[in-house]
Amino acid sequence: MAGGRAPRPEAGSASDLTDADVGALAGLEAGMLLVFAADGALLWANDAARSGIGAPGSSGGETERAVPAVALDDLDVPGADEPVGPGVGVAEDESLARRLGALASGTGTGWHLGKVRRLDGTIARWSWSAWRTGDGSAAVWAEDATAWWQEWSVQQARAVALEMAVERSDSAISVKDAAGRLVLANRRYLDLIGSTAGGPGEGGLSSLEREVLVGGASIGVDEVVGDPGGERTLHTVRFPLRDDGGNVVHVATLATDVTERAVVVRALAERERLYDALVRASPDVVALVDAAGNVTEMSDASFSVLGFDRPVTMPELWARVEVEDRDHLERWLRRVVVGDELAPCRYRSRHLDATTLVFEAAGRPVVGDDGGPAGAVVVIRDITATVGAEVELTRAAALAEEASRAKDELLSRMSTEMRLPIDDVLALVELLRTQELGEDQREALEHIARAGRHLRDLIDEVLEVARTETRDLELVLEALPVVAIVDDAASLARPLADQRNVRLIVSRRRADGDGDGDGEAQADLWVLADRQRLLQVLLNLLSNAVKYNHPGGTVRVSVSATADQVRVAVVDTGVGIAPEHLGRLFEPFDRLGAEHSGIEGTGVGLTLTRNLVERMGGSIEVASAVGTGSVFVIRLRRASTPVPAGDQARIASPGAAPLRILHVEDDAASGELVRQLLARRGGVELVQVGDGESALSTARAKRPDLVLLDLGLPDVTGDTVLAQLRADPVTAGIPVVVVSADATDAQRQRLAAAGAAAYLTKPLAVGEVLAVVDAVVTAAESD
Repeated sequence: MAGGRAPRPEAGSASDLTDADVGALAGLEAGMLLVFAADGALLWANDAARSGIGAPGSSGGETERAVPAVALDDLDVPGADEPVGPGVGVAEDESLARRLGALASGTGTGWHLGKVRRLDGTIARWSWSAWRTGDGSAAVWAEDATAWWQEWSVQQARAVALEMAVERSDSAISVKDAAGRLVLANRRYLDLIGSTAGGPGEGGLSSLEREVLVGGASIGVDEVVGDPGGERTLHTVRFPLRDDGGNVVHVATLATDVTERAVVVRALAERERLYDALVRASPDVVALVDAAGNVTEMSDASFSVLGFDRPVTMPELWARVEVEDRDHLERWLRRVVVGDELAPCRYRSRHLDATTLVFEAAGRPVVGDDGGPAGAVVVIRDITATVGAEVELTRAAALAEEASRAKDELLSRMSTEMRLPIDDVLALVELLRTQELGEDQREALEHIARAGRHLRDLIDEVLEVARTETRDLELVLEALPVVAIVDDAASLARPLADQRNVRLIVSRRRADGDGDGDGEAQADLWVLADRQRLLQVLLNLLSNAVKYNHPGGTVRVSVSATADQVRVAVVDTGVGIAPEHLGRLFEPFDRLGAEHSGIEGTGVGLTLTRNLVERMGGSIEVASAVGTGSVFVIRLRRASTPVPAGDQARIASPGAAPLRILHVEDDAASGELVRQLLARRGGVELVQVGDGESALSTARAKRPDLVLLDLGLPDVTGDTVLAQLRADPVTAGIPVVVVSADATDAQRQRLAAAGAAAYLTKPLAVGEVLAVVDAVVTAAESD
């Protein structure tokens, strides 16, 4: 029996064993036989048992009955018998010592699996059985199950790990046998596909599962299934499971919910289809540019706009670009890729019919996964017709300007030629008044004088309107106290009001719009205006309100303010204006029938008033009702309190170093205006440039005390120049005042956040420019 599994002896007495039996047992290689005395001492052990507990073997092939200094307690591991699962073939039990202590004479213990402590302290696992003899000793028959136990433990661990992986998987997992019975299904599978009603054992085989069982190959597909939450898209993989002989006995299914991914893929496909349709339908050219600035792909419109009836290569398209424009276009493309904010690029290209086309390109950079530039998308539009219209518009504007100059010269000549004889007539009237004349003669003479004065006033007002319309009228905009000017206008109009028995009232409202009342509530309200022209506007409105009122009527002037505007309203209780006549109110020479009322007037006063208000950056509105009266409202830009004269004198004091100001403006007229405004201040060294690149290089070279920056530049935006000035350590500390026609609060806040020290709105006002310049410089000196 050497090398085989040892026989398991039945319970009996050790004294029944013959010497031959003992010798045979001692020679067994696989089985371990041990005999313990009643007190637990090890009386006898065969060689296999001696090896199993780590004791020396017998010498000379003789059976040794005594084992020195080995007792049951030395081998015992209390409470260490292993609980084993079904199919192992052994029962759960307690420790070796407790089980032996519980044995009655002549009875056995059955088979157990437990731990044994070897003499060297290591632990082994034995499968053992024991019985007690008549003299109180106990015999133990054992086999070393350590290797088996280790293999079984690994298998159990693998089984547990597999079970956990299957149950916790986000994918649905199932296994069916050849009959279609569901032998394994995790919770995810039951939630997505199956049902807990039938449980494993029911299900049947789908056509794909039968194909896997028959063919033995895996199959992966996307499937749409319905569940209580709606349709779901599953990516399923079905694969065979084989037995030891290689036969397919089960089919396993692994299903992953890809509903969200499928939705995204469909959306991306739809978006790509839509974009492709838009690009194909667009008359504009869409081009893709790589990270190096090279055009790699263009839409079909790229060859059709040049007259081709077939797709052409990139070299063919590039060859049609005018040689003089290629370098400029290449530089622009490279700058678009790196994210520079650029104005659209214009370039010329030749059509197949030899005509020259003008194109305008606008681009946006594309950022790669690493956050760096990956290229750009460029849209190119044929603007040949637009450029032609611009040329025609420029020509028309030049002709209109020439006509306007001719008109001005005519009006000037007419004023001179007409005023001289009228002045002569009026002088003769005065001369005739010194003579003795009859009543009829004096009345006729008065008519002549009145007509002459009216004609002279009419000529003066016509010239004034012409000057405001052609911008020849010089206005000096500065911060003015609006209440003081309203009071001056009311004082000048009051004699006329008293003469016609009209009550003239000036009321004031606080800046926040709360309350009425006289006094100093608005002494700090300032507007940007020309003093003489604002007084002229107010006096004209008050005069009309008085003249077209009725005896006992009222004219009320009110002043109110918001955060950025001052509102002056003139309200009368006069005859009013019919709604159908309001559209003609500001037409020159149209008095709306008042020429038959006996009230003096030329019909150009309101035209001049509107022109003056708009020249000062304001607006005028009117509302009226026949028999009730009219309301004229002018709105002017609110100004901050001017810098005290002492502070200005300190900044521009004689002998001080001149204030160096860099003005960035491409419009010559605006540049000349700023030059004249700063010349009034004195102590200023002004440097003027017309584009963003020059502004940056000049700022680095000259280090000005202040930069006046216009936003609309020909090469780059003013925003870009501001950002680069702030980013350069050489220019970061230079105050920058932005100049723009955009007066919105959002624009002001955006540029303030970008680092602008102040914001000026066109048209520029003398007082505001000087106040802002001095305030910014003062703040910079105090830092």
